[in-house]
Amino acid sequence: MKKQRFFKIFTVFLSLLFCLVLLELFLYFENYSKKYLKYPVKIFDKNFSTNDDIETLKYKNNLNIFIGDSFTQGEVCAGSKKDLVSQLNKLQDNYFYNLGIPNGNPIRYIQLLKNFKPNQLSNVILVLYFNDINLDKSSCYFYQKQKKELTFYPKICDSLLSSNEDSSNDTILKKLDNFLENKLKSWLLLREALINISFFKQFYNRSSWVYSFDDAKLEQNKAILNDILFIKENLKKNNVNFYVTYYPDVNYLEANNKISNVWNNFIQIADKNY
Repeated sequence: MKKQRFFKIFTVFLSLLFCLVLLELFLYFENYSKKYLKYPVKIFDKNFSTNDDIETLKYKNNLNIFIGDSFTQGEVCAGSKKDLVSQLNKLQDNYFYNLGIPNGNPIRYIQLLKNFKPNQLSNVILVLYFNDINLDKSSCYFYQKQKKELTFYPKICDSLLSSNEDSSNDTILKKLDNFLENKLKSWLLLREALINISFFKQFYNRSSWVYSFDDAKLEQNKAILNDILFIKENLKKNNVNFYVTYYPDVNYLEANNKISNVWNNFIQIADKNY
């Protein structure tokens, strides 16, 4: 009897494991991206990469550039020239360069733009993504480095930098998530399904970002808006056109999705206070 039960459990386990392996293989090939040349760039002493070579662009004028995070860089599809910027270049005459960087956000772009002389740029388009508002230890490093020149410095960064806590890695669940997201594509699929269930939202960072975008009194909200304004004012001094756009929640595009609607509230806060 025990042997039969064990055999059934073992059979079920093997079946689930086999299905998981098949799903992982499918997702791997479905998300396969061609290797392509990326160019290294340093922001202070941290290493990043861009699709276009900043060192080469330093010798050009009338530049049109996109700045943004990994969604703008589009690593998965850039090898096939299907990233956002490459697709845009096919539709109009002005050529745009893709300076999206992994883990990017406005505080990093302030320093990134210093690679160019004021008269080199014509148009700068900043692409926001939902996690840009998150204040973690890595972002606070860049705030501290630029503290003297910023119009707003989030004081919460002092406590984050003085402690060993990282808000993106401070619970067992977040640590597990950070580990698995780089190992299993099937975990990413499962995670995106789970975080749209109300019970699981409370355990994932993304749920708290909704309130950060909605509350103008929060330091996270003030920080990102002041960073964008800082970029805008510096470009304006040199007659550079500056535009801001955003990626909505790309995994759950529905009209009643609060994560998508939060951008409307954020834009209203920006118009009212800045």
